[in-house]
Amino acid sequence: MNATTQNQRYALQELEKEALMGAEGEETFAREVRCIDLSNFAARKNDIAEQLWEAAVEIGFFQVSHHGIPLADIRQAFSMTEAFFDLPTR
Repeated sequence: MNATTQNQRYALQELEKEALMGAEGEETFAREVRCIDLSNFAARKNDIAEQLWEAAVEIGFFQVSHHGIPLADIRQAFSMTEAFFDLPTR
């Protein structure tokens, strides 16, 4: 299979997935926020992308682990978010 055929097949798969978005689905109460491991990203890129897509489409939320972002940066982002939402509305 050449690169063009592979890209066309991938695009078709993505369109088929997107067609399911917003459609009436089965309601389930067995939902959980998935934790997706980003370690060894270069070797697992396609698998990780598929996990992220499924979690986003099926649940709407996900957590990631082994992302390499320092905890201090994460805490700063949360502080900035809190400060933003504490701003007056007018």
